[in-house]
Amino acid sequence: MDLATASAIVLGSAAIIGLFLTVIQLRQLIAQRRTDMLISLSPWFRIDFQDLQSMSNAILAIECDDYDDFVKKYGELNIDNPLQNALATMSNYYEGLGILMKRKLVDKELIRDLYGGMIISTWEKILPIVPEVRKRAPSSWANFEYLYDAMVRADRPFR
Repeated sequence: MDLATASAIVLGSAAIIGLFLTVIQLRQLIAQRRTDMLISLSPWFRIDFQDLQSMSNAILAIECDDYDDFVKKYGELNIDNPLQNALATMSNYYEGLGILMKRKLVDKELIRDLYGGMIISTWEKILPIVPEVRKRAPSSWANFEYLYDAMVRADRPFR
């Protein structure tokens, strides 16, 4: 093989590799833009830390056996009540994180490191009311549950 042929092969290979890397970067950019768009459109991702902590504490204080027990102790699920508002806000926040994770727009380990314990605790607190909520709206909190399952199935134990 002469020098001109070898040079042509190297240049052609470099062009193919460059094209391949460009496609990868474009895919990452598109995923990032989708994530940014979802976050900017969703009010659930605009919670400040103090509100997040306050709402989480309110939810973790819930003690109920089922939906009827919840209603008896805390009232119907409507956002006029601060506890129900916290429940709606936090469940929608985790629902959004579940969507982002399911679509592989955020890293599961990062979410686990940041929120894993709170996701698990919050889901386990609301679990008694989930069946009744889903009778009314069957897909309620499906992505939150997906997120919870992913946190529980994580490679390294949490508890």
